[in-house]
Amino acid sequence: MRRFGATAESVAQLQISAAKNGKTLKETFATVVGTGKAKAAELKVAMSEKQILDEISKVSSTVYMNFKGNVKELAGAVVEAKKMGLSLDKVASIGDSLLDFESSISKEMEAQLLTGKNINLSQAREYALAGDTKNLMKELNKQIGSQAEYEKMNVIQRQAYAEALGMTRQEMDQMYRDQEKARVLGPLANASATEQYNTLVK
Repeated sequence: MRRFGATAESVAQLQISAAKNGKTLKETFATVVGTGKAKAAELKVAMSEKQILDEISKVSSTVYMNFKGNVKELAGAVVEAKKMGLSLDKVASIGDSLLDFESSISKEMEAQLLTGKNINLSQAREYALAGDTKNLMKELNKQIGSQAEYEKMNVIQRQAYAEALGMTRQEMDQMYRDQEKARVLGPLANASATEQYNTLVK
């Protein structure tokens, strides 16, 4: 694990999971890294083994409980979150904001009026209520429009749209920026440093 640069926190988290499931640390490490890298390859997300392990070790206790401590599930989920330009903790935070039903529904309706977009967060609220971070993330991904659509909005529309989705405008701006970064760097995920450089400077 040292060759991957795994932190002490990452290793400790894997050790806890291994003990919980009656597996060795080596078996758990192989499963988590294998799952994370397979998901990264599938989604074309540039994440190293170290980054995957670090993201798992950094999730909040709430997210960890929502995944029932299943680090294999977490490995795939942190990669999916990266693709979206978010973290799992941010997804959970959005879920918390959706559970303020009166305020959330009001913001959703306002955003629809201002943007003309069809926004339906009822299923997302159900997942948030169930503490299902994984499916909440998938549902949010369906509701979040493209960066091109977002760029066509004026400042007031962007603000309303972001608030309906449980974010500030600055957070949504950053999300789209991180999505773009993931999209550009994703195809280089399995390339060598030299290949990455040659591709980027073409």
